[in-house]
Amino acid sequence: MYGVGTSLLYFPVLAVAPEYFDAHRGSAMGFILSAAGLGGLCYAPITRLLLTKTGIRWTLRILGITSFAIAVPIVWTTPPSRSLTKRPTLVNLSIAKKPAFILQAIAAMLQAGGNLVPLNFLSEFSTRLGYTAAFGAALLAINNGINTASRIIMGFIADVAGRQNTLVISVLGSAITVVAFWLASAMENDTGLWIAFVVTYGVFSGGR
Repeated sequence: MYGVGTSLLYFPVLAVAPEYFDAHRGSAMGFILSAAGLGGLCYAPITRLLLTKTGIRWTLRILGITSFAIAVPIVWTTPPSRSLTKRPTLVNLSIAKKPAFILQAIAAMLQAGGNLVPLNFLSEFSTRLGYTAAFGAALLAINNGINTASRIIMGFIADVAGRQNTLVISVLGSAITVVAFWLASAMENDTGLWIAFVVTYGVFSGGR
């Protein structure tokens, strides 16, 4: 239910927003998506505090009510899709059948499948290395703060170097940081490598 709910809320806005930008689409989307990192920066310490003070059930209730309060004005103010005025259907089967589209869809699915894994386990792995849960939440907030700035910068780079090129660099860079820093940190129990991962993953994941 969480996966379906977040998808229903997240993707319509992402699908409509690029239609309103042309020459500076990458920069615009960078600013829009930077709010995801900003949200993580704020939510990480707040969630840790709520878990300590109120427990898991009330933490989920509070976060759910907050999300609902934020979503209501978005629902009422998001502009309509411009695609509806250009063609009778949003699905173009001739494009969907092209090998390039199919390969890109598969690549996007694989990328999305691994994108949030580091973030979901960042706090937990920090405690495994000996850090406190509060410091693990702080590291998650730091990662999101770096990611916020990275998304904006990656947006500008996408307008200059191309969106696909920027995406490839971002995905490859993210994968390299996982192997070079996170895996190495797990094998050697090295806190320095883990901090390096928190920073570098925040930088490279900004282009996705």
